[in-house]
Amino acid sequence: MAVTQIAIELGTSNTTIFLSGNGIVLSEPSVVAYSDKFLRAAGQRAKEMLGRAPEKTNVVCPISEGVIADAGAAAMMLSDFLARVVDRRGFPGRVRALLAVPCGLTEEERRDFEGVLLQCGIGEVVLVEKAICAAHGMGLPLMSPKGCFVADIGGGTADIAVISLSGIVEGCSICLGTQNMDRAVSRFILEKYNLEIGPLSTERLRESIGSLYENDVSTLTVNGTNNSDKSPNSVTVESRAVSRSVAPYYRRIAEAAESVINRCPPEICAQVLRSGLHVCGGGALITGLEDYIRSVLKLPAAVFADAQYAVISGAGKLLGDRKLLSDILNQN
Repeated sequence: MAVTQIAIELGTSNTTIFLSGNGIVLSEPSVVAYSDKFLRAAGQRAKEMLGRAPEKTNVVCPISEGVIADAGAAAMMLSDFLARVVDRRGFPGRVRALLAVPCGLTEEERRDFEGVLLQCGIGEVVLVEKAICAAHGMGLPLMSPKGCFVADIGGGTADIAVISLSGIVEGCSICLGTQNMDRAVSRFILEKYNLEIGPLSTERLRESIGSLYENDVSTLTVNGTNNSDKSPNSVTVESRAVSRSVAPYYRRIAEAAESVINRCPPEICAQVLRSGLHVCGGGALITGLEDYIRSVLKLPAAVFADAQYAVISGAGKLLGDRKLLSDILNQN
């Protein structure tokens, strides 16, 4: 029987799918809109409905802080995504999936992920930690005994790990990502300007003028609703305002990274201090992150050029390397 191989990153903010032989075939926001269990929209179309949908339409993000928050909605969303990229008529037979997941999931959380994929008609599911997929996607030597140090800053979690000989030596997944930062930005705008802004505007602020340089003078005008009289209004926000909102979260990520280093054996610790921290994920795209890490952690830092797709690229590459995948599964 023919087997279709896919890799999936079912993230808090975005879902990406890699189809063996085709590369990355889908990247959509992890949002679904439905009413009476009838799918209205999934992905970008559903995201555009946030804050605008009719009362009887539920618009939800079924993945929260890296884990399944609503299994039914997650399956509905993923089924729609799979139907766009896997033609069962053209690819008859079984679908085998490699799913990238946060470090340190409980057995119940792992079963939740497996259950969603099986509900979507996938015949076999293999779970691999995001940190390992990210390292492979960034071209780091997973099988080397010297070790590599990676951080994937996603929408709901930041996964940080030191990897050596195909396994995680030390690592953690902290429930902190760009969605936490967006909520902090939104609160700041409300407190300072008395303006309520939607999640799309908040995300645009962080992505457009977010910076870890205190002297950044970038600005952006956003529209919203005056909190007092509910009238439409707009304000021009300075980069410094966004920086003050998100900087504490990057400080916590840096502290978590330092903790991971401190728990490593001395030999590996010395090596990763020389080679530095390799960063990916949507949260890695903020201006000034490399300099910030060098300043706070006193070690080299490099943000992967294709930061948002490092995890899914690495997961996709593992589909074609059975020996490496077997080694990883045996070590973790």
